[in-house]
Amino acid sequence: MFDDAERMDLKNLTYRQLMCKLIGADDDYNIIEEMTYFLNLEENSSVIKIFQWLGFFSNEPLPDENNLMDIFSHLLQEKLSMKAHELDMIVLYHRFIAQYETKRELITSTLVQTGIPEGDSAMSRTVSLPAAIATALILEGKIGLTGVHIPVQPEIYTPVLNELSSMNIRCQEKTIAID
Repeated sequence: MFDDAERMDLKNLTYRQLMCKLIGADDDYNIIEEMTYFLNLEENSSVIKIFQWLGFFSNEPLPDENNLMDIFSHLLQEKLSMKAHELDMIVLYHRFIAQYETKRELITSTLVQTGIPEGDSAMSRTVSLPAAIATALILEGKIGLTGVHIPVQPEIYTPVLNELSSMNIRCQEKTIAID
């Protein structure tokens, strides 16, 4: 499904007919049985269930595309696009056990973000804003490092996290002594 080569044999096919064509099965065969045999899977495997959910075995007509990748992209856009009634939320949870000379601690860090209705998604905000903030700090001369760095130096992460916090994007951290 990742082949972007132009094909002339896709017109007027259904997804089920395409899958039959791709695995060399006749159109009148049971596509699920044929696919499980072709992929050497059990019929109730998660792969087959996902193929079913995506619609690969349906009698829906293919979109008017001339290659497999565009057909697959069209299907994914239909099935994976967020609907108006769905909640746009990301949850990030980290759990660490810190070992010191005299003690151990359990440290958790949690970030929960929701998207802005009719605006930016939670993912776009939490990915793009840190990069944009760091870029602005470099341009303003507030980060003097040169070259490519991961954000583990306080010179990078402290001002970025402070700016994100002012936008209500922050991790909630908890520390509990253990032992």
